[in-house]
Amino acid sequence: MINDYKNWIKSKHDLIHHLDHHNSIIISKVENVIKTLNFIATLKPEELNEDYNVIFDCGYGYLYQLISEVELYLDKYFKNNMHQFLEYELLINYSLYLNDLKAALIESECFSKELNDEINAINNNIENILSSKRQFVERVLDEYDNRLMAIFPENEIILTTPEVYDRIYEELQIMEGHIDE
Repeated sequence: MINDYKNWIKSKHDLIHHLDHHNSIIISKVENVIKTLNFIATLKPEELNEDYNVIFDCGYGYLYQLISEVELYLDKYFKNNMHQFLEYELLINYSLYLNDLKAALIESECFSKELNDEINAINNNIENILSSKRQFVERVLDEYDNRLMAIFPENEIILTTPEVYDRIYEELQIMEGHIDE
């Protein structure tokens, strides 16, 4: 699995580098996923344990899916024009966040039909903006947040995959000393 990751991440280098070069919020939110995977990929086989394997498998699956979705957005809506993509990156990132949130809610057994309907409605709204290339104002994201918060489970702490990997990366820094790419 680690060799597959190394080959895959190498094949996605140009895309990830281009997004990073433009200070992409999508790449910055998964930066610690990438750093964690890269760290685990440098470990010797005898240093790997079940925890590292689970962290690696989950992170690689998540990152693979996210990059596939980014490529899909780039192709479907922007004919691989990165600069047009970046004009709508806030909306795309929000849609990706909704996917992460939905998965986290399902995992924590806090997902409801009402949340599903609202997430789908927001995603449909985002799709309509993207497909028509309509202008949008950033406050629409606040409106989306308000709609979700109105029906969000109270007293629940829900962590998305990038948030979990932020914590994992922080722990690895403590355990292993400062780790960086």
